[in-house]
Amino acid sequence: MSALTNSTLLFLPRELLLQIISYLPDEDNVSVAQTCTKLKLVCSWPVENRKRCLQYKYWEDEHDISNKFAHRPITDIDWRKMFTHRFNVDRRTTAILNRIIESPTNRIVHFNEIADFGYDAKDTLERHAMVKDDEVLDPLARRWHAQEAIRYIHRRRGLKIMKRIEAGHDVPLEIALSSLELFDAGDAAHDEHDTVRRLDELAQRFLQETADFHAFSIPEQAEALTRWLWKEGYVDIPVNRYLALKNLFIGLTMRSVHSARPTTLVAIFCSIARRIGLTAHPCAPHNHAYAIVQDENGDSLYYDVFCTSRRAPLITTEEIAARIPDRQLWPAFLQPAGACLMVNRTAQALLHCLQRPALDLTQHNHGYPRICTKAALQAALTSIVMLSSAPLSPQIVTELTHFVTKHPMDVRFLEEEVVPRVSGQEQRAMLENVCNAMRCEDSEVKTGSTRDTKENSAVKYRIGTVFTHKRYHYTGIIHGWTPVCMPSGDSEGWVRQMKVDKLPKGPKQPFYNVLVTDHSPRYVAEENIIPINVDQPPTEDLDELGMFFKRWDPMERRFVSNITHEFPDD
Repeated sequence: MSALTNSTLLFLPRELLLQIISYLPDEDNVSVAQTCTKLKLVCSWPVENRKRCLQYKYWEDEHDISNKFAHRPITDIDWRKMFTHRFNVDRRTTAILNRIIESPTNRIVHFNEIADFGYDAKDTLERHAMVKDDEVLDPLARRWHAQEAIRYIHRRRGLKIMKRIEAGHDVPLEIALSSLELFDAGDAAHDEHDTVRRLDELAQRFLQETADFHAFSIPEQAEALTRWLWKEGYVDIPVNRYLALKNLFIGLTMRSVHSARPTTLVAIFCSIARRIGLTAHPCAPHNHAYAIVQDENGDSLYYDVFCTSRRAPLITTEEIAARIPDRQLWPAFLQPAGACLMVNRTAQALLHCLQRPALDLTQHNHGYPRICTKAALQAALTSIVMLSSAPLSPQIVTELTHFVTKHPMDVRFLEEEVVPRVSGQEQRAMLENVCNAMRCEDSEVKTGSTRDTKENSAVKYRIGTVFTHKRYHYTGIIHGWTPVCMPSGDSEGWVRQMKVDKLPKGPKQPFYNVLVTDHSPRYVAEENIIPINVDQPPTEDLDELGMFFKRWDPMERRFVSNITHEFPDD
């Protein structure tokens, strides 16, 4: 007989076994279930497995998890199957993330393997993204790549929502608009579910604070909601804030400053109106947006929720028509606008903002939550690809390709969605070649620059060195080097612009790629590098540190490289 067969553990009462099993970590629970039939049955207890499933915040929609948690009796659900699925996804996600951190080879494949798990991988990634410096040997790299995976899952989810809109599904307005915001959502909690929850809370608060709401007529209900939103700060924006990107994102507007663009305010109004029993839709004539509410007779009432308290929100169709010079367009603009049109309108507004001079955009965004302009551009262009009937312009394809070169995992989007939509054979072949080249480069084992050559041995400073610029006095961190001046892109133009030939040592000296807190790329001559010894690393506003480094080494007072494939001797 085996030791397990003779073990007194198996002779304990079932209730006591269940209590013991409840204290086991997930990994031990799975292992114990594989030892014998009796313990497998004990570990399959629905109450215990349901409790283990509750520890996960994020689930793919296909699980219908909210209804499963609410379902009674709980024995109708195979909770053991649900738990083991999430446990296996957690283990698999961690293993893939470790490979991404350890090696740059096949990162496109690995990121997409994680992305295919979708929201089932988010809890695991969030745990890695919040790891503390003393918990692992590679906290900077682990946090960075986990956040990158979360961002990618969000982009794939935003794309999935757009594909549902494209296919003609009835996608709620707030979900449709959240598809754009998902492209900038690095925080795991900031997604369309968070937007829905906030709208639910606003609707509940409005009903609690509006006495006798259900005794009002429909026009009175609509006006009460409009004025309540004004009181809560959902009002028009100052002219000097109109171009702020925040104003075009429904979730971010609810999480921060509530003033916003007309399309955003109308979307919030209509989403809450639907929750309190009103039939409301947006309409979007040129350069504005209104809310349409159906009264008791089925007639359309129009509300300008952007006008604040300067006048009554209820307006006439004649007032709206005055904004539309072409009379033939009146009927179309006075009709409810679908989710597809509202997403496209928001995407076009994003493009308009992003095309303004950088100084204008900085001034309008000052004091508002930071939004990645590249992510906002990617969101707008993806919307045009998925939801616009117009042929793709070469400029859009070029912009998308540029984004993907910085985020190689998104080559899948080019392959699956962009290439089939490109009409010209020559441009399609060019794009296919770009995708194939990125795949090939990703699969290759990288070889780096060693210091054992005569030219490279002259490079003085190592990857991870913290320094002060001799002339401009900013603090930077070295993450790359070349033995002589070899800037990427238009090298001759850069050399002329930066007057490299006028440096005391000229271009025939080592140059360093560096990180600085303003996120701008810098390429610095060795003569301008002054190494400094700091007790605390300069990590503020430098999330990108994890792209290049594992951790801070307090003994050597420099960052430990995670790009040894490029610089193996550093």
